[in-house]
Amino acid sequence: MFIKVINHCSMKQFYLFILLICSILNMSAEDVVFSINGDSMSLKSEYVKDLYVANDESHDANAYVLNNKMSIKTQAGTYEILGYRHLNEEDYNLYGDVFFCRLTVNYYSHLQDDNTCDMLNGTPEKVFIFDNDNHWFKFNYWGFANYTDKPWRDSTDVMCRVVKLSEECHAIILRGVRDSVTPPELMVFVLYKGDVRLVYNQDVEINEIHNEGNEMILKIQKVDYDSAGNMIPSLSNMTFGNNKIWITEESD
Repeated sequence: MFIKVINHCSMKQFYLFILLICSILNMSAEDVVFSINGDSMSLKSEYVKDLYVANDESHDANAYVLNNKMSIKTQAGTYEILGYRHLNEEDYNLYGDVFFCRLTVNYYSHLQDDNTCDMLNGTPEKVFIFDNDNHWFKFNYWGFANYTDKPWRDSTDVMCRVVKLSEECHAIILRGVRDSVTPPELMVFVLYKGDVRLVYNQDVEINEIHNEGNEMILKIQKVDYDSAGNMIPSLSNMTFGNNKIWITEESD
């Protein structure tokens, strides 16, 4: 019966049908990690591993010292991003100020009568605090693609990678500690209309970073091992743009 239908269709219609099927299959392979729905943020909890907080560590404000600072200005307001390390951190002599374990985001909304930010009074409208006793390191510290035969480094000294998803929405990407077996933690926070949310936290390596039009794409790699200790890589593309973040598996 299917052959009979084809015989009554032009080849052009048949090709359009095949393209439609391929498009549907491609859409189904796209897994949206984060998106904006109206004025709210939507995310998939399975991508958000809990931050590690040590029960035997002091988390009082006076236990930290500021060592990283930056800001992001949007249409709605400005986010002041602060990184702190513990005063008694044993790894300070080894790593210096390239790591931090508390992330504080202060939000200052714009004054209504102009487009300047009311940061001069020193009182943020909102404060968000995230503790990660596994530590974050400056984004470029460990290098990239370390599970491939083409590892590379970037000498840029940045606390985190900033990605503009829209005029009002930005993502910041942070990386954690690398060990000899697993990739570092990769964490993505989204800043939107005075809110800050952790939308992604997984152990993945970044193999490549590039832009396609208004989108930024991370080629990421998960690492597993079989019973013989052989590495089993899993490759995906993580795309940022147009008020959303999504993952697609990379074809062989």
